[in-house]
Amino acid sequence: MSEMSLGMAIANTVAKWSVLLRFFPQDEISKEVIMEYVAKLVNDGEQLAWLDNAMVEKVGEWRGAKELRGVFCTRFAPRDGIEGDCDSGVFSPAALEGKAHHAELMAGEERKLLTGDVEVISADPALVELVDEVAAGKPNIKPRPSDLRYAREWCERHGLPQ
Repeated sequence: MSEMSLGMAIANTVAKWSVLLRFFPQDEISKEVIMEYVAKLVNDGEQLAWLDNAMVEKVGEWRGAKELRGVFCTRFAPRDGIEGDCDSGVFSPAALEGKAHHAELMAGEERKLLTGDVEVISADPALVELVDEVAAGKPNIKPRPSDLRYAREWCERHGLPQ
C-alpha cells in the first residue's frame, strides 16, 4: 500500500465487491460494517489483495461475514485472532483437503489445456473493453465518486489516513 492507506484500500475493495459480488449488500450502513469487519481481519495490503482476489475470482458472491472470515483464514491468521472455517465453496475444509489429495495424485503427470478462440458478442463496447482487461489480468474497475467520498468519510471517522 505505497500510495494508498490500508483504510482507503479496504474502502475501495468493499466498493468493488458491491459491484462484482452477487448478493452483496448495497446500503451504506452494511458497507461500513463490512469495512470495519475487514479491518479486523487484514494486517496489510498484500493480505487484502489476496482476500479481494479470492472473493471475486473464487467465491463470486457474498455469503456473509462468517464465510469472509473462513476464506481469509485458509491463508492468513486474522488480525483479531479469531479463526474461522468456510461452510461451502472452494475454501471449505473438505474442498481444501480434496484439493491437496488431488494435487498429490496429479504430481508428476502432465496436464494439457484445451485452447481456442472465443468471440465476444456485445452491443456495449465498454463491456467488451472491461472483459478484455479482466481477461488480460488488468481490470480497470474504478470506484464511483460517491464510493470514494464515502471511503474518505469512513477513514476520517475512524482516524485512518487517506
